[in-house]
Amino acid sequence: MTGFHGDPMRLISSLRGTLKFLRACLLRGTGLTWLVKRELRRSGAVPVLTFHRILDDGEFTLSSSLPGILVRKRTFENFTAWITKEFEVLDLAQGAPAWDDPLQNQRIALTFDDGWLDNYEHAAPIAIRHGAKHTIFICPGLAGQRFPFWPERVSKLMESIEPRSTLDDIFPAIHGVALPQAKEAVIETLKSMTEGERDRVVQRLQAAAPLRALEDHAEPNNWTMTWDQVRRLCERGIRIGSHTFGHAILTGLPCERVREELQQSRGEIESRLGIRCITLAYPNGNHDGRVERVTEETGYNLAFTTEPGLWTRETDPFCIPRIDISEAWVVGP
Repeated sequence: MTGFHGDPMRLISSLRGTLKFLRACLLRGTGLTWLVKRELRRSGAVPVLTFHRILDDGEFTLSSSLPGILVRKRTFENFTAWITKEFEVLDLAQGAPAWDDPLQNQRIALTFDDGWLDNYEHAAPIAIRHGAKHTIFICPGLAGQRFPFWPERVSKLMESIEPRSTLDDIFPAIHGVALPQAKEAVIETLKSMTEGERDRVVQRLQAAAPLRALEDHAEPNNWTMTWDQVRRLCERGIRIGSHTFGHAILTGLPCERVREELQQSRGEIESRLGIRCITLAYPNGNHDGRVERVTEETGYNLAFTTEPGLWTRETDPFCIPRIDISEAWVVGP
């Protein structure tokens, strides 16, 4: 594995955090947040927020997911209470916003990726209580599974391998790098590999890890929702979209595999839930012109990336930007 050096990466991450903090303080101190909100409402642009996991304090500490996809339950409760007072929360099942309608409040949309069990246990009850419409993008091929996604498996396997020199032998580029930063570097590198390459690396980790490293790990919410749970949310007004069938990174697949992932996911959602599935979130946000074309051909009307930005009248409906939300983004300035 190449392309990662510990100290420079930590320095860059620290500088980014400092710049975000200073920018937030400047906006708040000068009163420009009001101006930004007014301009957003005037333009009609819609921020689309992306959540993944909502965990209570114990689960948050225990989770093998990377911090960038975690939000504490109490934080989400406060955030949702605020956002439903300040914004009109859109229903994505209705398609694109009515751009010409006069606005009473700034519009916003809430989405969740992956279909984690905690969406059912924590996020949905809070959102329903506050009347916050939202869409959960699920992977039908991974419904009701434990450790359903490879990043969490990699994270937990890396934690369990001793001595550390054994892990460094597998990933020489992380030698001397603290484990939290090493995990992020390894997972980002694995995302750029083909499925076959990634599978071979995970197999090496499994061979080096103690037997039952994952089975013995007490992380009760590291599951995806079952179909019964998804169905109950659907009955309560939660919208369900596609996140492909098995969370494949589409840009690394041949065209027919892309088509299969999209058709199979949409077909399974519609047949099991009796709804029309017209929305897709690209796994890891990866897309290109070929993927967008197949997405349209397989019957989707809207597709969402992880590229930051705002949804406007001019936005390509198969390349809608979203803003990733984690605990660090919601707490503090």
